[in-house]
Amino acid sequence: MVRKSEETLEHQIARNIYFTPVFPFIAGITFINVPEWSNFFSIICGIVMLILLIRVLIGYFQEKHMDQKWHALTVVITSDISGLFCMLLIWRVLGHPIWLLIALLSIFIICLSLSHHYRKTIAISIFNPRKTLFGKLYYILGVVIVGLAGGGTYGLARFLQLTYGQNTALLIICSMLVPFGIWLIIGFHSMWVRVENPEFDFKQDS
Repeated sequence: MVRKSEETLEHQIARNIYFTPVFPFIAGITFINVPEWSNFFSIICGIVMLILLIRVLIGYFQEKHMDQKWHALTVVITSDISGLFCMLLIWRVLGHPIWLLIALLSIFIICLSLSHHYRKTIAISIFNPRKTLFGKLYYILGVVIVGLAGGGTYGLARFLQLTYGQNTALLIICSMLVPFGIWLIIGFHSMWVRVENPEFDFKQDS
């Protein structure tokens, strides 16, 4: 597919949707390798990523990037999968205890259910953060969580390694990815409103 020179900026930005599988890919690779490589989980993650890749490639050749319904569904799928991988990483680090798997999957299902049920309110809130308390809190928590689990990870990890040892540092860092996964799901799953209604107006009053 050749990019047309007369494409608008909107079209060019919309094409970024084809890169969204990168996020679950990174989360999946981390899930497979931490704390050590797992052949079993590499197969599971490989199948998931292959399905995502095929879906996006089909969308690419069909030029689906301006299809709001397809666009939104792609965001929902990739963010939900990325969030799940982030949440389950601590389970891998602690040695796969069944009780923790049940607890994390329960949290994931509850989070997904509530996010889906209140998708319209959440979508409007995060796209209008100045008008809603939830929107403000969502972005504040995002800065804090991403700062700790993302941008501040290296410095914090080094400090924890030197102070408490490598295993404790890994445990704490992976624990931080649980709220990050929840934050990711809550915000981006709300894009389901565009799957239901491609013309949904995010700027409307909640």
